[in-house]
Amino acid sequence: MKMTYFIKDQNLSLMKESFFTYRNKMINPGDEIISIVEDEFSTSQDLVKAQIKLLELEGQYRSLKRMWNSPSVKLNTIFQPKYSL
Repeated sequence: MKMTYFIKDQNLSLMKESFFTYRNKMINPGDEIISIVEDEFSTSQDLVKAQIKLLELEGQYRSLKRMWNSPSVKLNTIFQPKYSL
């Protein structure tokens, strides 16, 4: 069964605990973590920055757990304006 985990795009240090918790729970290669950008004035640059944060956290997780040979996970970023929540 595919699981999708959502994380709010914030400061890297604030995202780290949630990301590591979700990453520890992931068992299927089809699982994914999605970063949500909530600013209604965000640009494509903000989406790219959010994706870079996810990639940095994935690198930190793999180096901490020494899991460089583990299967990759899906990391996505979406735009979700606050007024649509």
